[in-house]
Amino acid sequence: MLIPNDITDYPLQEQAKSDVLLMAIGNTSRQDDGLAWAFANKLRESGRFTGHIHPCYQLQVEDSELITHYSSIIFVDASHNDLPNGYGFRAIRPDNDFTFTTHALSPMGLLYLCEVLYDKCPKAFVLEIKGYQWELEEGLSVGAKKSLDASLKFVFDELSKQATNSDLKHWFVD
Repeated sequence: MLIPNDITDYPLQEQAKSDVLLMAIGNTSRQDDGLAWAFANKLRESGRFTGHIHPCYQLQVEDSELITHYSSIIFVDASHNDLPNGYGFRAIRPDNDFTFTTHALSPMGLLYLCEVLYDKCPKAFVLEIKGYQWELEEGLSVGAKKSLDASLKFVFDELSKQATNSDLKHWFVD
C-alpha cells in the first residue's frame, strides 16, 4: 500500500521503463478521497504500468519542478463530478487558474507553473474517479469501489490495448 512517508522517494524506488509519471492525489483518511491511491496500488500490483507512481495529498507548487523530468503526466484524483461511467479521462493543457493562497492547485495550474518557471510542458491527462462519501473515515464506499473497478477496466482493457496514440502506447506492457 502507498503510504505518506513514501511520497518523495517513491518514484526513485520504482524501476520505470518509461518517463511517465502518475500522480495519485488524495487522502485515504477521507473515505473516497483515497480513490487515486487505491487506483495506484492496483496499477502497481498489476506490473503493467511502465512509469513512476507518485502519491500525494494535494498538488503543490514544488511539484512543478518534479514534472519537468517526465514526458507525460497522468493526474489521478477522486471526483465529486457526475461521471456516468464512474470515471472520466481527458487530455489537459496549462491554465493560469490558481492562487498561491489556496490548497486547490489544479493539474492545469501545475502545468502552467512548469511552463512558466522551467519552459517545459509535458503532455498531461486527468483520470477522475467518481467518489460518493468524504467523511473522516478510512475505506472506500461501495459506489467508489465500483468506480475504481470501472476506471481500472478502462485503463487495462481499453486504454492500454487500444492506444495507438504515441502519447499513450508506451505507458503499459502487455
